[in-house]
Amino acid sequence: MLARRLASTASPAAPPAPGPVTPWADSILWRQLRGLLLAGLAAAVVLSLMQVLAHGRVERAELDSSLRQALDGAMGPARQAAYELNPELAEVVVAGLWASQRYASVEILDDEGRPLASARGAVKPLVFGRLLPVLLGPIERQERVLMDPRGSQQVGRLLVQLDLRAVESDVIERLVAALLQSLLMLAVLIAVVAAIFYFTITRPLVQAAHTLSVSDEGSSLQPPRGHERSEIGALFAQFRHHIERVRAAEALAQQAARDLAANEARVSALIESLLEGIVTLDADNRVLSVNPAAAQLFGLSPAAAVGRPLADLLPDLAAGEPPTPPIYGPARQAPGGSQHGMTRALRADGGSLVVELSDTRSNAHGQALRVLLLRDVSDWLALEEARRERAAAEAADRAKTAFLSRMSHELRTPLNAILGFSQLLLLDTGKTLTEAQRKHATLIHDAGQHLLSLIRDLLDKSLIEAGRLQVDLKPVPLAPLVAECLPLIGSLAEQKSVQVDVQALQEPGLAVVADATRLRQSLVNLLTNAIKYNRPHGKVEVAVQRREPGRVTVSVQDNGVGVSPERLSQVFEPFNRLGQENGPIEGVGLGLALTRQLVGMMNGTLDFQSEPGRGTVVSITLPLARADT
Repeated sequence: MLARRLASTASPAAPPAPGPVTPWADSILWRQLRGLLLAGLAAAVVLSLMQVLAHGRVERAELDSSLRQALDGAMGPARQAAYELNPELAEVVVAGLWASQRYASVEILDDEGRPLASARGAVKPLVFGRLLPVLLGPIERQERVLMDPRGSQQVGRLLVQLDLRAVESDVIERLVAALLQSLLMLAVLIAVVAAIFYFTITRPLVQAAHTLSVSDEGSSLQPPRGHERSEIGALFAQFRHHIERVRAAEALAQQAARDLAANEARVSALIESLLEGIVTLDADNRVLSVNPAAAQLFGLSPAAAVGRPLADLLPDLAAGEPPTPPIYGPARQAPGGSQHGMTRALRADGGSLVVELSDTRSNAHGQALRVLLLRDVSDWLALEEARRERAAAEAADRAKTAFLSRMSHELRTPLNAILGFSQLLLLDTGKTLTEAQRKHATLIHDAGQHLLSLIRDLLDKSLIEAGRLQVDLKPVPLAPLVAECLPLIGSLAEQKSVQVDVQALQEPGLAVVADATRLRQSLVNLLTNAIKYNRPHGKVEVAVQRREPGRVTVSVQDNGVGVSPERLSQVFEPFNRLGQENGPIEGVGLGLALTRQLVGMMNGTLDFQSEPGRGTVVSITLPLARADT
């Protein structure tokens, strides 16, 4: 079916031949005119600037010559006026130079720089700004030194500044004339070149396009008249050669289609006989085809499976969840998008199974296809899971034993040092320690002993499970034992702002048959839990009383948050902290489980009662010690 699906994909129809009409903005003629226009404008501007530059040089030479002649003629009178310090004569010289109307200012100064006579006109800004003085050179301002008749001493200076406005007007006129002349030449040149381009290139190409658009047979493709031997004729010859190659390719494609049909029959027979299921999907993840093995896997007929969405068959894969690693290796993903792993499959009868799949994506004739290769591995997975669980349990047991042994050694070593030093401090009978220091040393020693007992908890749990923990059952007075527990939880109670109240014993000498160490360990566990899970400024009450003949009950009651009814069945599960795993309260969840086991080994019972919002009561009931025991 997959082969037939690929073969049935038809090739797209050939587009119609374009017409000979070309938009003016995209035509070759407009591109030619645009290029010529830009090039001509640039040339006109350059030619105009060159003409202005040439005129500027001529103008500069004429101005320089006339200025020198005028200054040379005025040198004699100006020198005499400066030598004699005669303002009237200086005014006459200045008026003579100013009459030429070429100057912006004329001045005659004496030897100390004081003006004898001057004439100035209104200075107006130039259109070209600083460009004109640069073009004409250093003739705008001239200075002549005036010497005495003997020529031995300077008697003054003659200063003139040229008026460039008239010169600038002449330069502008010449620039406009040169630009108009260049633009006229440009228009004539563009018209001539455009005509040449049109008759030699554009019109033959338009005729060739029209011929190609109306021709259906390659043999009838003839170039326009007069272009049989030109480049356009060569282009038509290449078109004819290309059409012949296309026809040959069409013949080969027809033969390939026949071969493909034969191959499809063979591939279909192979797919139908496979034991693995094969499912093909379209771009919308709908089933295109399935082989008999895949239809049997899903409990459907091949016809009923076609058209179904992938979510009806493989919901996890349709939701985008990646396949889980296969049994024999990690999930693999190829660069093309193929991936291999396991996922869940749904059957038509409502059941489900685990299948191993290879998910491959491809593209056939522009159509996105997705091919799934499926194999039922439910039984194999169950066997493999059982083997893994057995191996994991064995490894966990070995790891637990090694961990407990190493932890016991590593933690007991520093604790022995702490206990040893505290004992040395307590053995000091002199006056070295004050009463407060001795009390602190006693608390350090007691806390160390308690911490050491907590370390033993994990070891005790392991020994209990292995059946190797021994208890020494003897009469244990309850009043001293309860008193020994209070200092061990005093700092915690103070930190949590919880009051611990021990009720008076009904019988001061009341004793039970128990292991003193294990009973103390159990009571400390219960008191610690009552304080930790209490509310701020809460209260913990410890009571000892007879409730039934021959047995004594020690109860620890708090008014904390309590335990919800649905979690009461989990309170004695090891390492289960009833939702407090990520809370601020420290602990590992082993105290209650270990306490119940220890109490049971001492022939006692542990009772747990709790009400949410009102608190918890935990009671230990042990055999009463007789007076003659």
